[in-house]
Amino acid sequence: MSLLEGVTGSVKQRKHTRALLFRGALAIGFLLGALLLVETVATYRYVEGDLLREEAQRESDRRAKSILRNARLTAVEQSSNLGPVLSEVAHENPDQIAWIRVIAADGHTIAASDGSGEDPSYSGNELRTLAGQGRAREWTAASGPVLVVLSPLILRSADNRPLPAVGGPTEFLEVALHRNAISIKFGPLRQGLIVGVSASFALLATVIVLRLRFGDYVRGKQIEQEVAVARRVQQELLPSGDSVTGEVEFAARCIPVWEVGGDLYDVFKTDDRETVFVLGDVSGAFRLP
Repeated sequence: MSLLEGVTGSVKQRKHTRALLFRGALAIGFLLGALLLVETVATYRYVEGDLLREEAQRESDRRAKSILRNARLTAVEQSSNLGPVLSEVAHENPDQIAWIRVIAADGHTIAASDGSGEDPSYSGNELRTLAGQGRAREWTAASGPVLVVLSPLILRSADNRPLPAVGGPTEFLEVALHRNAISIKFGPLRQGLIVGVSASFALLATVIVLRLRFGDYVRGKQIEQEVAVARRVQQELLPSGDSVTGEVEFAARCIPVWEVGGDLYDVFKTDDRETVFVLGDVSGAFRLP
């Protein structure tokens, strides 16, 4: 009995330690999955928000420089004559540019490229505020979502002198870019982020399933360890090869079909110095499916 108690105590201690390690691993896995999910979602939102607007602003600046350069080359000195220049720049990349127009300080359109007419309207204060921020903003047009960028417009002469504005103290250049044409540049990055989000959900789902199945796992391991203890105790009860002295030599081995069997054997001497062999065979043993 002392052997059984010692082995059982050792098994329980190992079981408790493994359970703690397993719970700790599940907790760490859940935290890592949650952190990965939050980080990936935040990065995706940044790409679809700030990074996309920053790229729209850079593209708008490139188009504005092209307009000013073409205006100097064609000797356009009044914004009201910029219509052909705006249309030419817009036609260079129709899949990207929705429209371009020049807006006066009071909000009315001075010149515009072909395809305008679904553009937003502004008040004077709103124009100055938006142009001062220099940030692209979302607008839903009939052709789809666009990113609209406003910036002050200053025409220059051939000798690089600033020309007076005809639409008030300040004129503004509005460049509308198709959102999909800008976001396609970040397609591989978005795909990687989508894979990261999917992996995060998969990791969290795996951890949750493991946690829900943890009780069954522990019970299964407990049964397995108890059966191992029973097998060891059974082997300890069987006689060893040197338990019988004298002229009789014997060799035996018990191999259970399952983890623990019900058969037994023994060899011993009686008081009359006779050697006795005992064989036990369990009949009608229950067989697990």
